[in-house]
Amino acid sequence: MEPTEQAPAVADLSTEVQPSQDILAILNTADLTNTDISRPLLKDQSDVTLQVETIKVVLTRDRTSNNIEIVLKTVNMQKSNKPGRDLNPGFKVFHRIPLKQIDKNGADRTEEVKSACAAFKLACTGTKAGSFMPLDQYLNRRVTARVIIDKDEGGQFGDKNIVARWIPPTGVKME
Repeated sequence: MEPTEQAPAVADLSTEVQPSQDILAILNTADLTNTDISRPLLKDQSDVTLQVETIKVVLTRDRTSNNIEIVLKTVNMQKSNKPGRDLNPGFKVFHRIPLKQIDKNGADRTEEVKSACAAFKLACTGTKAGSFMPLDQYLNRRVTARVIIDKDEGGQFGDKNIVARWIPPTGVKME
């Protein structure tokens, strides 16, 4: 039996959702010059419940040190910085804890690193007691954080949300 050449697949437009003719007419004539293309972010200065999706040690871009890289996601609907554009659960927030022990000026950063790790551990587990490791103890844990908007002054990458501080569980003191 000889192989037969198949015709290229053609979308069956009768079963696909068709865009509104109104939006097509608008896109046909609209000048997009002043259209905001920035993505919505969590509202500035928000206390947000997040879930740890991934946490791992990664090499820095300059390959001279490591960071603990934490990917978190929202667990509830959240207000955004854009009116009328709430963010669904699962919106991601990225956080890094630099592990560089000696800074570029030769100063020891050990206490800063320990402090950042202790604050995250306290917020996740309710205690600073014991070792920070292993990292997998934090996976899927819920944590509350004060999230702010970090403005991209150069305009190259766009604004982003960052964790300003971790908030310990109710009744736990941040000592």
